[in-house]
Amino acid sequence: MKDLPPGAVLLASSVSCANQAMRAAPRAWGVQFHIEVYDGIVGEWLPSPGNEEELQRLIGPDARAAFASQATQNMARLNRDARRLFDSFTALARLLAEALET
Repeated sequence: MKDLPPGAVLLASSVSCANQAMRAAPRAWGVQFHIEVYDGIVGEWLPSPGNEEELQRLIGPDARAAFASQATQNMARLNRDARRLFDSFTALARLLAEALET
C-alpha cells in the first residue's frame, strides 16, 4: 500500500515497502505481505510470468532461483513467525472482544 488510509496507525515497515502493516480502526487491521506462505505457494508463484524487473531489483540476477533458495532456507522460521503472529492476533482479538462486551 502506497499511503495509509486517513487515521491509520503504521505497525510495520521495511526498506522495500514503507507501509507493511497498519491498524485503520479498532477492528480493522491490514498487512502488505504474505504471512501465510508455505512451500506449496512458493512453487505456484515461481512459474508465473511477470514482476521480473522488481524481482531482479530486490534479489538480483537469476531472481527466481534465488527466491526459491531463500524460501527453502527460511521457510521453517517464516512459518514459526506466522504462527506467532496468528496466535498473538487471535489473543488480541479475544481481549478486544471481551473489553467491548463489558
